[in-house]
Amino acid sequence: MASTWVVGDIHGCAVELQQLLKEIDLQDGDMLLSVGDLFHRGPDPVGVLRILQDLGKQFDMVNGNHELVLAQRAQVSGAIDIEDLRGDGGAKIDESVLEVANELIAFIAERDYVQRRPLAGPAWAGHPATEWLIVHGCVLPGKVAEEMEPRQLVRKGRCQDLPGEPFWHEHWQGPEFVVFGHAQSAAGPHVDDEGRAWAYGLDTGCVYGNCLTAVRIEDLVVVQVPAAHD
Repeated sequence: MASTWVVGDIHGCAVELQQLLKEIDLQDGDMLLSVGDLFHRGPDPVGVLRILQDLGKQFDMVNGNHELVLAQRAQVSGAIDIEDLRGDGGAKIDESVLEVANELIAFIAERDYVQRRPLAGPAWAGHPATEWLIVHGCVLPGKVAEEMEPRQLVRKGRCQDLPGEPFWHEHWQGPEFVVFGHAQSAAGPHVDDEGRAWAYGLDTGCVYGNCLTAVRIEDLVVVQVPAAHD
């Protein structure tokens, strides 16, 4: 069976991404998917772009909040300067990207904000979910992911109809299994009372000196690479 790996928020951490790919050792037919937030904040966004470009059809992604803002700004910008390339909330991006600005923007252009795929593999024997979703931020309980706005899909998301407005992943029980990033506080598996996984958070804060994380969907094997920088 081919392997489907999903990597958490990369944020310009090219060294760690390269090491992660070495660890997971993609074979023919395998895929690496990203939850978005590829380039901003970290030291080497150009390196990240080149690594992912080299993967060709073995790579796919959904856009994160930083890609959303960058794509929106690119639609109205003429000459591109470093301010045009900033992410959500003015998040910085290394000035090296000015040399490849058009490539970078083209790389994220027209990307999805949600993807739906069938579940297969030993982790899902007897599990009621038959499909899984990849988003950057959230899928709100009771909503169809494809009907949500991109600005909703890239945020944390709260259940506003419940007391205390808990985060979405605290109450998500399908019908799909969801893989997401964006929130370090939500990293790891989220299971129901029977121990069945319904969501998996992959933002483990590599850009902040922690680690870069990937999970294999078929069996929920996790690979982590420690940050190479402080």
